[in-house]
Amino acid sequence: MIPGMDPTLFEIVYFLSIWLVSSFVLLASGKLLGSKAGFVEAMLASLVGSAIFYFFRGYFLFRLAAFILWLLALRFFFDVGWFRAFLISLIAYVLASVVSLLLGIPLLV
Repeated sequence: MIPGMDPTLFEIVYFLSIWLVSSFVLLASGKLLGSKAGFVEAMLASLVGSAIFYFFRGYFLFRLAAFILWLLALRFFFDVGWFRAFLISLIAYVLASVVSLLLGIPLLV
C-alpha cells in the first residue's frame, strides 16, 4: 500500500493494473497461436476468467468446472477450438509467471 493513499483507491488502481497486465498476457498468448482477437477481447476474457475462478473456488470439482468454463470463454473470445484455448491458457500461465516475477507482483493468472 502506498502511504497516504486511500485504501479503496489503492484497491481500484491495483485491480486495474492487474487486469491490464493480465489482458496483455492473454493477448500475447492468443497472438502466438494465430488468434485474430484484439485487446478488447483479451480484456473481456481476462475479466470473465477472473469471475469464473472467483465463483468456482474450493473443491477440486469446482476448480475443474472453472477450468472448463475458462476454456469455453477463451474459445468464445479468441474464436479458437478447444486445443488452442488450452494452449492459450497454458502459455498465458507461463507468461504471467514470468511477468509476475519481473514486476514483483502476485501471480496474475
